[in-house]
Amino acid sequence: MESMSLPIIDSPVRLLQTMKAPPPDRYAARLFDGACLWLSLFAMVRISYVVATTGADCITNDDILFVTLTENMFSGTYDWSHYFRDTFINGHCCAAIQALLLILGPMTSWNQYALCFVGIAMAAVRAHITARFLSSAASERLYWPILAIVSWMTFSYSQISIFTTGIFSVMWQSCLLLMVLGTYVLWQYSDKLWSAIASSALGIIACWNLALALPSWLVYFAIAILRGARRRAARLASIAAGTAIASTPYLFFLIPGSNCSRKFSDQFVNWFDYTLFVNSLGRTFANDIGSKFGSLPASELAGTVGLVLFALLASLMVGSARLRRLLAPCFILCLWSMILISMILVVRLGVAPWYALITAWFWSGLTAASTLILADLARYCATRRRAVPASIAPCLVLLTVAVWTWQYNKSYLDKQYYLENRTPVSASVMRNYDIAPQAFASYIFKLPLSVGVTATVLQRNQWSVFSRHQTWQMQGDAIFPLADGYRKGVDQTGCTWIRGTNATSVCDFRSPKHLNLCVPTDGVAVWRLSPPPRAHSIILRTAIALERAVRTQSVANWAVEVQPAAKETKPVRAAGIAMSDWRPISLDLSAYRGNSLTLSFRNLSAGGAVIFEFPVIEVQTD
Repeated sequence: MESMSLPIIDSPVRLLQTMKAPPPDRYAARLFDGACLWLSLFAMVRISYVVATTGADCITNDDILFVTLTENMFSGTYDWSHYFRDTFINGHCCAAIQALLLILGPMTSWNQYALCFVGIAMAAVRAHITARFLSSAASERLYWPILAIVSWMTFSYSQISIFTTGIFSVMWQSCLLLMVLGTYVLWQYSDKLWSAIASSALGIIACWNLALALPSWLVYFAIAILRGARRRAARLASIAAGTAIASTPYLFFLIPGSNCSRKFSDQFVNWFDYTLFVNSLGRTFANDIGSKFGSLPASELAGTVGLVLFALLASLMVGSARLRRLLAPCFILCLWSMILISMILVVRLGVAPWYALITAWFWSGLTAASTLILADLARYCATRRRAVPASIAPCLVLLTVAVWTWQYNKSYLDKQYYLENRTPVSASVMRNYDIAPQAFASYIFKLPLSVGVTATVLQRNQWSVFSRHQTWQMQGDAIFPLADGYRKGVDQTGCTWIRGTNATSVCDFRSPKHLNLCVPTDGVAVWRLSPPPRAHSIILRTAIALERAVRTQSVANWAVEVQPAAKETKPVRAAGIAMSDWRPISLDLSAYRGNSLTLSFRNLSAGGAVIFEFPVIEVQTD
């Protein structure tokens, strides 16, 4: 038998010589892919940071409808034959989203932060699927720049009204995710019957989240007709069946005599208005969209420019079948966005800030198409004479979008709408509804709803601000000044609320941002509260720092004093600390459960203010 021998590598040098090093251009490609991935993650992390450092765990506005429905459905006496009628809300069939919230709501105790991050996770998956769809006819390498583009549109500050409202975020993000996923499956596997069945199922669920998904069936039919010759009739039949099932609740509950609050004739409130259309289209690139629902000059300019750029890119496809195949997904997304906006403006008055979620599709498709055109020109165009004219329009799109993204993504406060009803003050008003005047309801609701009725539902089920794991924020309790006679609240005479450690960056404590308490020299801020007797853990958490202007001092002296009702003042902790950074502190107050408690935050330093970082009390109950 012939012997077999293996080559022996006799030295590390010989080993390295046998290995083939990647060509230099491969390193550049990997670096480029990594940069695109970093940009994608940065956009998501930035919006996540805003969500984590603003607001409070407090339901608001339309949330009470789903919370009340959930309580009724868990009561044991709910008539499930009325499920579709009860979940038909304001012209939307919400049967599917209510089923999801039946699980997520009680599981998270309707914690708004948990629901907001569920929405962010759904948006991240949607960005990935959208990028896959837009680059489906291109090389794998182009997925990464398109992912960066889609991520920046998806996680733009213009989307803040959706991302910072938990239930709203889950509802919209799940609907759009199902719409994109159904389109991608049908597009990618156009010859398969199962793709039409799966897309139809996803479309039904999306339509039973929001009426927004109803025009998706036009896209599904178009894809089934234009792509894939095999079993086309069966695929069209499947989509037609899905359309009928998805539309049934809308046709039934909008007809006269259905006992629905919104009849079919009531839905149409406006004819197509071109001015509002271009305003909606440009909402992604405008300021003040959170407070102005009418025409905005910047938004109108962006929408008009967007339509011109769309026409210029479309003209490049006229003589090129290759470009038509390459750019088809991009233009489908653009047209889909315009169809959705047109439908909304017929049934709604004004341009709501969350419509920017839909118009982001238009700009994602437009920018992705420009990227694909430039890549195609670099690959196939042989002469500079032909390449330069063809690259003008896509370069103009990329430049315009880049400039506007930088210009209109500096602040989110002018773009939020519901976040102002989820501030620390909102949570304090809800939790202390027994002492809150009815006028304070405006801190929680846009409509004149009762705080007491809502709070009773939450307290009865230990949800939201009354959950087993509560966070009491001193900033929010400042809405109840002790000087005005409230038995619970804050006395902050001479103290201010600031951002960071700069004592001059004073903010209104009613801001949705989490602020720090600035106590001047020899000053004191008092926080009076009543921990529940059933609490088994009560922990004060904050951090100490000296104001930035006087950090030449080596230490700052401070004290937190605890005074239970009818007992003498008892200093709990006082110490000198180094000022190189924040010094976290925590204080166990569990021994004072069931008592009225007064916390005094004192500055004992010889000079300079002491900063207490966003003081909170974490309460865990049985």
